[in-house]
Amino acid sequence: MKKLTSLLLVLLLLTSSSFAEDIAGKLIKVNLIVFSHINSDTYNSENWPRLLLQNNFPDAEQFITAKDAESNNTLANANNSFLTQPVLIPADHIGLPATIKRLKREGNHIVLNIAWVQSAVETNHWIHIYGGQAYNNKGQALENAPNVNTVEPIDNAQYWELNGRIQISYNRFFNIGLRLYLTIPQAMGDIDAEKYNLIPLYSYPLISFHRSKPDQMTYFDHPLFSALVLISPYKT
Repeated sequence: MKKLTSLLLVLLLLTSSSFAEDIAGKLIKVNLIVFSHINSDTYNSENWPRLLLQNNFPDAEQFITAKDAESNNTLANANNSFLTQPVLIPADHIGLPATIKRLKREGNHIVLNIAWVQSAVETNHWIHIYGGQAYNNKGQALENAPNVNTVEPIDNAQYWELNGRIQISYNRFFNIGLRLYLTIPQAMGDIDAEKYNLIPLYSYPLISFHRSKPDQMTYFDHPLFSALVLISPYKT
């Protein structure tokens, strides 16, 4: 029995080592789906902290947009090599349509559905994630026609429906860190928000860390919104 246990342990270590060598220096595709499920029950389930998140993450990397990536062939030239910045994948190559369809059928609101390519190396870098409805410095909604499949800056956007950071590193497993904030309008009652220089928006945090294997869907839960992350080897 002891010999069998030792053999299984050796096989496990060899498998982990083989995968580590296979993934090192290569690229991974990351799918991120963020969806909200706000109703009277979920909203009243806790006493939520009253805070408003500023659109400011100077320590986070920014995406190379899909448009820029196509123009300079970033992904075509970077296959099986190191990427200095994560590169967004065009909407028609994101994938997971059945997952999106099921989430919508269950009454969820899709805030963001993007995918990108990054290097599969151990890193402490955070990536800036934002999207959905944009608001100006007074908390008024901008007519930005939110596109759930991209991360694009918008003039006068001071606040976003979804804002935050994601961190992915690899060390035998993929380690995923999320610091996301959902910002939504809040009724101020009889208070004149403009008169007292108040911004009628509140932000709700989803801060969590999980380990994940390749091609394993990882779920991050919050009473008001949730996230799904899928990491897989990237193929051109």
